[in-house]
Amino acid sequence: MNKSSVPIKVLQEICRRLAGRRGPPAVLSLVMAAVVLAALSPAPATAQVGADLLDGNSGTSNQPMLMEADELIYDFDSEKIIAQGNVQIYYDVYKLRANRVTYHRTTSRVVAEGNAQLTEPDGNVVYSERIDVTDNFSDGFVEALRVETPDKTYFAAQSAERQGGEQTVFQKGVYTACEPCEDNPSKPPLWQVKAQRIIHNQKKKMVYYHNARIEFFGVPLAYTPYLSHPDPTVKRKTGFLAPKYRHSTNLGYGFGIPFFWALAPNYDVTFSPTYYTRQGLLGKVEWRHRLMDGSYSIRAAGIFQREPSAFAGTVGNVDARGAITTSGEFRINDWWKWGWDGTVVTDKLFLSHYRPWSISSNEVISTIYLTGQNERNTIDARVYEFRTQIDDRTLVTAAQGIGTTIVDIQEKQPLVHPSIDYSYIFGAPVLGGELGFDANLTSLSRDTADNQRTNGVDVYRGLAGSYTRASFDVHWRRTLVDRHGQVFTPFAYARGDLYWLSINAMQILPGTFDASRDYAFRGMPAVGLEYSWPFVSVESWGTQVIEPIAQVIVRPDELDAGELPNEDSQSLVFDDSTLFDTDKFSGFDRVEGGGRANVGISYTVNLANGGSLSAMVGQSFHLFGENPYRQMDLANAAADSGLDSTNSDYVARLYVAPNRYMTVGTRARFDNRSFVVNRLETAASFANARLSATAGYAYFRNQPALGILANRSEVTGTVSYEFVENWSVNAGFRYDADNRAMISDSIGLVYDDECFTLALTYSETRDRYSNIRNDQSITLQFNLRTLGDSQLSTSTLEAVQEDQ
Repeated sequence: MNKSSVPIKVLQEICRRLAGRRGPPAVLSLVMAAVVLAALSPAPATAQVGADLLDGNSGTSNQPMLMEADELIYDFDSEKIIAQGNVQIYYDVYKLRANRVTYHRTTSRVVAEGNAQLTEPDGNVVYSERIDVTDNFSDGFVEALRVETPDKTYFAAQSAERQGGEQTVFQKGVYTACEPCEDNPSKPPLWQVKAQRIIHNQKKKMVYYHNARIEFFGVPLAYTPYLSHPDPTVKRKTGFLAPKYRHSTNLGYGFGIPFFWALAPNYDVTFSPTYYTRQGLLGKVEWRHRLMDGSYSIRAAGIFQREPSAFAGTVGNVDARGAITTSGEFRINDWWKWGWDGTVVTDKLFLSHYRPWSISSNEVISTIYLTGQNERNTIDARVYEFRTQIDDRTLVTAAQGIGTTIVDIQEKQPLVHPSIDYSYIFGAPVLGGELGFDANLTSLSRDTADNQRTNGVDVYRGLAGSYTRASFDVHWRRTLVDRHGQVFTPFAYARGDLYWLSINAMQILPGTFDASRDYAFRGMPAVGLEYSWPFVSVESWGTQVIEPIAQVIVRPDELDAGELPNEDSQSLVFDDSTLFDTDKFSGFDRVEGGGRANVGISYTVNLANGGSLSAMVGQSFHLFGENPYRQMDLANAAADSGLDSTNSDYVARLYVAPNRYMTVGTRARFDNRSFVVNRLETAASFANARLSATAGYAYFRNQPALGILANRSEVTGTVSYEFVENWSVNAGFRYDADNRAMISDSIGLVYDDECFTLALTYSETRDRYSNIRNDQSITLQFNLRTLGDSQLSTSTLEAVQEDQ
């Protein structure tokens, strides 16, 4: 039969009029009219039908219905319109496909049969051999169906009924987020939820289960008479979250079920009470609020301990314990924003004992900040407070291993009020080069001097009293390239530092520091030239570049070296990355003075296969004046730095990446006379589809001027291997080679696919000096995609702290 294109309204009207006539002529005319209409359009039948044309009161939508089919039949006797062969119907945002579709005018229902497929407005696709829906698709009935959502979740049921266009009820249904097996679609997924009845409420965006059981690989593992969760399209929904389990020697067994309350689209609260069999109920709450210009959050946790004596000998041996933390950030305009991040705790060990939220270090830093940035200038202003989260006694025990005396840890922490950094780059060139301006203002106070005596060497990390410094730096640089490819970069800068001091002389050893000074000024002008000449060679196998580099700086000596506090220039690392820095001190409290030359040569290779090699070796020379790295300050920052002689130590770097899977890099500092290694850092990594591994080694020679008499070296490593699809093992360690102590180690087993994650991890940490195990924990984590995740952990951390 020829394909036809028939507007249903026209066919319906002709048939209605001809059918009203009597006798053979009427029947013949009807047949002839149908044949003529069919012959007029050999293209696939396209029908456009308004809901009112199908039935006077059948629908409420004004959207037209479009139909495509190989054949269109009108049955007068049964009041049916039948579309056959590659039928496609488009109505509003619905799309229906089937081998055959029948429209019943008397009941206003559409029945699709044979490979029926219905796409709903939310993107869900319903598959079945037979779909029976109303002509506006709001209600319907489907047998033996399967539903696939845009989020790759799946429903299946013996039958389903759609009610009011808002709710679908699945009888003897199944739900899973696991994709069906391509080779054997009938094979049970990794996990699924089977229920006597599943109700998917599209308006509330919730899925409800009655008499449900959770199955893994088709084997039932859990039963519940009622279960509900948000549908996959929901990112936040009021309700209970996955339970949490924890075990600790001093806390007992802990169990909690968090409750999430979505009060509004822009704010919510989560209650997370956890009951511990030994200590009682730990309350925890988190409030989040998003506003037009930013957002903030507040978290609080607290407990009245049932058995405080479990923490005897530590600051945790009290009845009431808790913490509050808050953070936020708000945008003032396109250039400015401000925010905060603050924490208050009742004692130093509460966060490590109860772990109400994760902490990344043994120090809690609270700050309030204001930042601004545009194309050419930036400003950052901050106030800081530092709170240690380790018991003082624990630090004293560890420090004794290296001959250090430490007391009153918290009182040694400074309050920074404030620290302001400003940077500006002028838009127009000045003398053909770039002119910039930097400034820093730092003001802080401390109750107790932060001094340590290590193996007979006194080091002051901070002085008691108040300290304010304002620093200004104007710098200029221009790059010139001649016709031979030589690169000349002249530069100049001028810096000034103004100090206001009020130092507590009672906490300083006599003769160490002149605390009578109320203010001081230090200036440092400098001019210099940097020269390089890259030689490039292009070969069939790749390119290589050899580049000698030299830098000369002329300036006066550093003023008041060792006679001013050093708060921010205590970390000095001399290696290839700092070789050509015009000032190798890390902060503002020290400044490099005297004449200096820095020289080096670099070699770079880029292979055609994607591999690369980078190498450099260099040295620094003090030319005239006082060597700033031989002038000791209160922190002994420059001691044993490799720069404290006329000819510095040699620094070198080698980085090799033979292919896209492997990288090896090392940097080292060698003694300028004996070539003994003073500092060495090496790291290697490998990664392919199944195996990833890293290895690292660090060696630091002793630094007697800092009171460090022994060499230090560490070895680290991690590995992860997928031994079969989705299954992997991982391990990691950190080893103190000098003390022959395993600082930390872990091993884990992980299963991870598109719908399920399971991770079992064992880890432990040890004291590097005594080799005593500090913490031993086992953690089990699992996640069912779209349903939630949970965690079970056990730890012996507190018990070890109690015994020490």
